[in-house]
Amino acid sequence: MTDNTYTPPGIVSVSTKLADYLAHIYHGMERKFIPIISYYHERKHRENKDSPWVDDGPGYSIGLMPVEEMPSADLIAYKDAFYVIDIPEEIWQKSNQRLLDYADRGNEIILT
Repeated sequence: MTDNTYTPPGIVSVSTKLADYLAHIYHGMERKFIPIISYYHERKHRENKDSPWVDDGPGYSIGLMPVEEMPSADLIAYKDAFYVIDIPEEIWQKSNQRLLDYADRGNEIILT
């Protein structure tokens, strides 16, 4: 048993379009970093340092981890690249399709 919170491979799928993007990131980082799709409970942003903070609420983001820090059992292979999913079980259990994809309105990642 590992001591991380990564979603086991095979639990949540990723659309082809999103998987292609993750592969692009992996190769763009010269295979030294693994892209990770993570869930966040809340996040805020602002357009610039003088604008007010906007609450984005829960969602998904893509981060990076050094390859050597990533347990191989958690890696998901796609073509000749790898990625990892990090979504709490209580979130993916509520999903009907357990599919990560882009929302209709752009680059926002959603779980269907």
